[in-house]
Amino acid sequence: MPGAVDVSDAIAPLPVLRNRKPETRGPEGGPEADAAFATLAETRNGGVFAGSFEGESPWERHVNGDELVHVLDDETRVTVLTMTPQPTEHSTADDPTQTDAETG
Repeated sequence: MPGAVDVSDAIAPLPVLRNRKPETRGPEGGPEADAAFATLAETRNGGVFAGSFEGESPWERHVNGDELVHVLDDETRVTVLTMTPQPTEHSTADDPTQTDAETG
């Protein structure tokens, strides 16, 4: 069972991977990319990684599950191409697990 990790402390000593290009390999790639990413926890079929980079990342596909991207500081632009099942329910409730119809 993974324990609590202070992400800021984990990435503080890591260099920022600058000028990343789509052909730059990710954390499993060369030494420069490896140095910019930390493995925070290992999972059954992957891991939880943290790092800092600027530039562009290549298109990715994960056939064994979804990827979660969480931006902790600064800014990012993520272009997303989705295929979404319909209908879609939206919520403006304080508890986002509730739909507007359920909250009245």
